[in-house]
This record gives sequence, C-alpha cells and structure tokens, in this order.
Amino acid sequence: MSVEPYAERLIKERDELKLKTDKLTVFLDSDKIKNFNEEDLKMLRTQLIYMSSYLMILNLRIGRYEEGRV
Repeated sequence: MSVEPYAERLIKERDELKLKTDKLTVFLDSDKIKNFNEEDLKMLRTQLIYMSSYLMILNLRIGRYEEGRV
C-alpha cells in the first residue's frame, strides 16, 4: 500500500518532533539546567507541553489516516 504524500509529510513531521521532544525532555531532566534562570526554564517546560500536545495531534491524524477515516 502506498502512502499519500500528505501522510508522508505528517509522519516525517511527527518523527522529527518526537526526536526534538525526547531531546528536550532529557535536557530538562539533566544537570545542565542548573545554568538556566527560572524564567528560561519555565519557558522551556511550557514549550515541551505544547510540543507534546502537537505530537499527540499528529499521532491522532496519522491514526485516522491509517484507519482509513481520512
């Protein structure tokens, strides 16, 4: 079964975002954050929340495509 071009883009975007989300999570759990002020850390944590939400939406859209509901 061939994948539609828009689905390929969704999957690529999801995979790239997952990698970035994973890296940010590891960073926020590391000792490296000691060098950041609280305001910057708050923004990074907020960024992670929004990135995770976007990742969830991409996964839902991909799931709908895979189930043939698109």
